[in-house]
Amino acid sequence: MNAGGEWALRRHKKFIQKYREIGRKIAFYRHLRGLTQEELAEKIEVSVSHISKIEAPQANTSFSLDMLILIAEGLEVDVAAFFNPIEISSPYIKNKVE
Repeated sequence: MNAGGEWALRRHKKFIQKYREIGRKIAFYRHLRGLTQEELAEKIEVSVSHISKIEAPQANTSFSLDMLILIAEGLEVDVAAFFNPIEISSPYIKNKVE
């Protein structure tokens, strides 16, 4: 493996817990919206398997900021919601769930 590949692997391992934490928050907000993985995937035009991999508790999947923004838009939450503690009355939820 070249130096760039080794660096990317080390970086990925360093942040994998953060990716998993964000994935759990995505699942939380998706459930709060009453959406299935299939419905969210369709709404943001990505594969169900990609959403599933992002949300999986033991996921080793990283994802781009573009993907995170797309998911946030699909869930109608501010992207900051994925980096802060979960709150039902969160200011990051754009259209409150009744």
